[in-house]
Amino acid sequence: MDVSILIATYNSERYIVPCFDSINKFCAGIKYEIIVVDNASIDGTVDLIRNRYPHVQLIENQSNVGFGAANNQAALMAQGEYLFLLNADTELLDDGITRALSYARESKAGVLGPRTFDAEGVQLRTCDKVNSVSRQIRVYLSMAFYLGHLRSFFTSGGSSVTVETTYDQPEDVSFIVGSAMLIDRSAYERYSLFDEEFFFTGEERDLCLRYRKAGLNLVYFPDWSILHYIGSQTPHSCFHISSWIKSSLIFARNYGAVMERFFMRLSIFLFLASYCGAFIVKSIIGRSKDEMRCRARDYVRILFWYIGLISEQRLLAKGNQESANHNRTCHNSPSA
Repeated sequence: MDVSILIATYNSERYIVPCFDSINKFCAGIKYEIIVVDNASIDGTVDLIRNRYPHVQLIENQSNVGFGAANNQAALMAQGEYLFLLNADTELLDDGITRALSYARESKAGVLGPRTFDAEGVQLRTCDKVNSVSRQIRVYLSMAFYLGHLRSFFTSGGSSVTVETTYDQPEDVSFIVGSAMLIDRSAYERYSLFDEEFFFTGEERDLCLRYRKAGLNLVYFPDWSILHYIGSQTPHSCFHISSWIKSSLIFARNYGAVMERFFMRLSIFLFLASYCGAFIVKSIIGRSKDEMRCRARDYVRILFWYIGLISEQRLLAKGNQESANHNRTCHNSPSA
């Protein structure tokens, strides 16, 4: 078998049909299997898969064990020469996986990642030449001081730059986003898959760094495209942001020097404080004041959680409650 397609689901009912139909359409030229691990969805995800896609191997977890752990479960069942980790909220846009397989076999690459577009057709940044703790610190500081906004204003007349790397040929990189990753089975068997300490987000950054340290090649392969819807309507809710912060701290602890761990904590604080201030000001003088007030409340609450004034349980419970109450006005974008 060429490929085992591994998909972790959690309340993914609205994405499953286009995702699976695109697989059936564009993977017709290869031998593949689909293995789904569902993390205790409470919508119709499991019933839809059972009834409409009986050929799919389905594992039903009784609780949400996290993205990395679910993929690890699926990998244990996989029979393919390559593992294709694919988010549920994606669609294949072409038959590039066939070309990706050929390239991976010839080049002996450990991991390949495709060109990725969002629902608006904008190409997303899904790879990076640098994958380190210091790189992550710079990301937080850049957001804290709005360096990306300033850079885009002076270089492109105010429009934001989504893609920093637009390679037209296969390119060796240090990091590939985990929404779609083609992984050599031998790499997985030698160096394992995800560290389950990362519950949600950050696990692919850890994997990429481990694989690179082991001497494996990671390749951005643009002759292969997918569409990524990027999760739910609130991809930057209290849960998402707090998960991102926790993953960054774990990453710094595992790979950073003492000073890097300190500066990671400081840069996260500056980021949260900066966004709190920006949203508070916008809620007073800007447009969409209701939405800005909602965002301001979220970031204040996350800041309080970060400095230990409220528990994570309270943060997420309150965030979920207000998300339901303000579903029409709060989109929780991190862009200030």
